[in-house]
Amino acid sequence: MSHLGERSCPDRRTQPRRNDDVTGVDDPALPAVFYDDPELSAALARLDFGPVFRRVCAEKHWSQTVLGGLLGLDQAAISKIENGKRKLTEAAIVIRVANVLGIPASKLGLRHGVTVGMTGQEGSGWSAEISWTKSVGWLSVPR
Repeated sequence: MSHLGERSCPDRRTQPRRNDDVTGVDDPALPAVFYDDPELSAALARLDFGPVFRRVCAEKHWSQTVLGGLLGLDQAAISKIENGKRKLTEAAIVIRVANVLGIPASKLGLRHGVTVGMTGQEGSGWSAEISWTKSVGWLSVPR
C-alpha cells in the first residue's frame, strides 16, 4: 500500500496538541529495510526527502516539529521540504538526515560500501569525512 499520498507530518493546526519535545525520543533511526519500499527508494534516488519525511512521521507518529528538532531544522523547513518547495543539497544536512533516520548511503546514490557519517567539529577532519561528495554533483560543501 502506498503511503506517499498521505498528508504531511501533522502539525499543531491540524492535530491535537502533541509532545514536541525531542528529548523523550528514543532511537529515531528506522531499519534500513524501511527504505527498500520502491517509492521511498525512488524518492531518495532523486533526493526528494518530502515523501521520506511524511512516511517517517507517519511511522513514528511524529509532528513536523519533532522531526525538525531531531534533524536540526525548524518546522517551516520540514514543511517546505515535504511540499517540494525546498531541496536538501548541503552535504552536512544530508549526512545528518541520513544518520538520524538510518538511511543507507546507497539509497542516496553513493556507491556500495560508502558509509555516511560525520563526527567531530567542522574543520579539516570534517571535510575529509565527506570527501566522497566530490563524486556526486548534487551536494554542496560549505567552505
